[in-house]
Amino acid sequence: MKKLIPSRGPEIDREKCVRLMGTGMYDMILAASARARELRRHHKTSTQYEYTHTIVTALLELQNGQIEGQEYFKKVK
Repeated sequence: MKKLIPSRGPEIDREKCVRLMGTGMYDMILAASARARELRRHHKTSTQYEYTHTIVTALLELQNGQIEGQEYFKKVK
């Protein structure tokens, strides 16, 4: 059995994020980075999370289904 490696984020499940994206880890990272840039620019006050790192907030939103990962992936392409 594969050993679980805890992520740096509070309760981020990488595998769940990848499953919700429906593609791969790399695409999930690109979508999360696009959302993190958006949060950094102007949408920071509209989130329910109080983490200082925007990438953690973006991954939590992706994990909880609050954002559509494919939509942000299209912004990167």
